[in-house]
Amino acid sequence: MDTAEIIRHKLERMPADVQQEVLDFVDFLAAKRQNEDRQWTDLSLWSALSGMEGDLWPEYHDGDFTERWG
Repeated sequence: MDTAEIIRHKLERMPADVQQEVLDFVDFLAAKRQNEDRQWTDLSLWSALSGMEGDLWPEYHDGDFTERWG
């Protein structure tokens, strides 16, 4: 029996108000995880671009590209 099945089995024996509380907690954990993932993504991007604020970027034109799609 995997973890989800164990949780489901135990949850089925609990009253509806406790089931709702568990659902609320699961939603909280999902939102917290999503927020943490977003923070790491933002930090990674910031770290990768840090120090490049004053860099000059090349200007590309259509003739510079060798691959064409569509």
